[in-house]
This record gives sequence, C-alpha cells and structure tokens, in this order.
Amino acid sequence: MTTFPKKMQRDLIRLMHEPRIAYVSGGHLTTVLQAEKFIETIRAFLPSLGE
Repeated sequence: MTTFPKKMQRDLIRLMHEPRIAYVSGGHLTTVLQAEKFIETIRAFLPSLGE
C-alpha cells in the first residue's frame, strides 16, 4: 500500500526541483507498527537538507 499510485509518485517527483527522496516500505500501517524505522530514516535524511 502506498500513499500515491506509482505513476503519481513519479509525476510528483518530476515536479520537484532537485528532489531528495527517502523510501520506507510498508504503507500507512507501517508508520505505526514500525515507527522507529521511519524515525531513523527521517533522522538520516534531515542532515542532507542543509547541503
């Protein structure tokens, strides 16, 4: 399960200027069942925003 269908994801990414993307698989339920995985991904991603 994804937030957006794959085609819509690609279309949204194409609209972004120099996108930086991190994926965590599993869909909406994973945000609850594997919250630590999301937190780790976000923490690893945040430093790249200062570049």
